[in-house]
Amino acid sequence: MMDGYSNQPIPKEAVKQLLALDLQDKEILSYEKIDQWFTAWDGKCYVSFSGGKDSTVLAYLVARYLSSFRTPTLALTLVFVNTGLEYPEIQHFVNDYTVWLQKQFPRIEVQLVRLRPKMNIRQVVTKYGYSIVSKEVANCVYLARKNGNKSRLARLRGKLLTPDGRESPFCCNNWEYLLYAPFWVSDECCHIMKKSTAHRYENTSKLRSMTAMMAKESRQRMIKWQKNGLQHL
Repeated sequence: MMDGYSNQPIPKEAVKQLLALDLQDKEILSYEKIDQWFTAWDGKCYVSFSGGKDSTVLAYLVARYLSSFRTPTLALTLVFVNTGLEYPEIQHFVNDYTVWLQKQFPRIEVQLVRLRPKMNIRQVVTKYGYSIVSKEVANCVYLARKNGNKSRLARLRGKLLTPDGRESPFCCNNWEYLLYAPFWVSDECCHIMKKSTAHRYENTSKLRSMTAMMAKESRQRMIKWQKNGLQHL
């Protein structure tokens, strides 16, 4: 067993090469990453399954890996956090997809775990505020209003500068007016309803999560992928 898993930064040139790979090569590389993760945690892993396209693909890849490439085979655990905000179609899909995976990969056990957060959305909004615009903007507004965070204030006022003195691309001064909104704004919704719920499950189950996300879907995801070498292309 490896002692955990260490992500490594990805050089900019390597990022371009990875993104330019064809689909088959990306699939093979994904199996390598999945194998590294399961090896690192001695097989004690689960897939964070939202029912969206990214986690659906990851669930399939992990199921195929466990069924075809892992000896001895291991069970596939899918964990779905039911926040109460998911569409009924998603609620049905996570059940149907679990059954479908079991039929496609009969050599392994496929199990679905449903979790509920301790707070519902009404309670979260009342206590912490609305997550609007984006998580990045909501975080800036929340910390700037809560404790006067200087870097967040600078971003919202367009005064955060790059080392060469130019306006930082992280500035979001279009949303400065939210500092004075008659309601709270924050990015705590995801943390309270999903992340903390998953962390409690990990503490009791002793399983480590695998989460799928598209690096190119947002600037923040791309930056984190380059910095930490996250799992998905």
